[in-house]
Amino acid sequence: MVSHRLWRESRLNRCLGMGLSLALLGALVAYAALPIAPLPCPDFSFDPNSPAVFGGSFAAGDVMTRGLDSTATVLHATALGLHSPFDDVDALSNSGFNVPPAQSFVLLFSVDRDTTGLALSADPNLAEQNVPYNVHDQALRGQAASDEFVALTLFTWSGPSAVQRDRPVLGNATSVRNNFDEGGTDFGAAPPTHSRDIVPGAEQDNVDALAQLERTGVRSQQVVNVYFSLTRDSPSLGWLSNGYPPSGANIFFSPLPGQSEPNVYASAADLGLVPGDDIDALVLFDPMGPGVRGVFDATDIVLFSLDPNSPSLNTIVSASVPGGAADVFVKRYGQPIEVFAPAALLGLGDPNDNIDALDIIPFAGDPVAFAAQHGIRAIPGDCNDDGVVNLADYACCMYGPDVFVVIPNEVCGAFDVTHDLDVDLADFAAFQCAWLSGF
Repeated sequence: MVSHRLWRESRLNRCLGMGLSLALLGALVAYAALPIAPLPCPDFSFDPNSPAVFGGSFAAGDVMTRGLDSTATVLHATALGLHSPFDDVDALSNSGFNVPPAQSFVLLFSVDRDTTGLALSADPNLAEQNVPYNVHDQALRGQAASDEFVALTLFTWSGPSAVQRDRPVLGNATSVRNNFDEGGTDFGAAPPTHSRDIVPGAEQDNVDALAQLERTGVRSQQVVNVYFSLTRDSPSLGWLSNGYPPSGANIFFSPLPGQSEPNVYASAADLGLVPGDDIDALVLFDPMGPGVRGVFDATDIVLFSLDPNSPSLNTIVSASVPGGAADVFVKRYGQPIEVFAPAALLGLGDPNDNIDALDIIPFAGDPVAFAAQHGIRAIPGDCNDDGVVNLADYACCMYGPDVFVVIPNEVCGAFDVTHDLDVDLADFAAFQCAWLSGF
């Protein structure tokens, strides 16, 4: 009869012969915050095809923000002079008051439901730090339209930083805000899933406007100096345009929403665009002082993106082909439109890619370090998101051979001991070996 000690030694030797180390056991007790430092939630809007809109919770002309556990309306559509339920706020900006000319910043953006992304995997430095989610990843999972991403490039109002200008135009972006219940702040958006969940075909709320709106005091007080655009088919365009041709490329200015009517900050023609264009993402710099607040003049800078059906995508010099709807353009008073950030620099550029919202945050430093600090993180092995890695997570990841594709450095990758991109009984046998070797 074989003694228990000899049986254990024989079993352990077979395990070691598989090349398995105790590193797996180390992964089983890993824990990480999601993310290390959550960004404050911006003000935002959903498009008309979002479940939250056609379900009646909000209008496409409303501006919302997210509290600890609920979404609140910051500005009802009527406060912006929008009196049709079919109006759609397509872009938002503040006056750039928080980013002076000499200040560097990171660029944040959201995309639409058709976007797939061009960068196929996360930045390697971020993947090693368990920050694995980029546009392409979230699009494959069916939830990119209700996320927010940060580009891994530092900018000034002049364009990409000098360091980036010496590099190839090849970039990436990282998810910093999830659609639902992840990372400290989120959009409370559909689908109600975690970043790692695969839900292709699920209905998505589409975040189509982003901004840290200016207030007279704390967030509960008066919102002031709101710049916005509407989709080209919004009924209120006609009267809001005040004699200019109605256009989704007209930018409007509301100094005191709800107390005064908006005026035209810049018409499509002022921006070098045509009436058929549609600005669907916006960040601008409109300072007080030499210039006039609310009037496009020589001190101003307008960053914007156009929707895929905009005719000017075919005429703007250096616009990406394909992927022009994911370019960020810049317009300065009296100068032609230029490409500020080409789509490829943001990890975009597929023919279907479209930036649907823009925002900026002042920052001086390494943008990859910014993404590592604020990006949504994966906890290796924590499949059920309870902050503890145990056998329940193994069961959660075990979909069987060739059924679930494991993404390296992702949650279930900690259990893929055989490195065949699935978690099955072969992996569990190796797990048992590792467990026994620990006694």
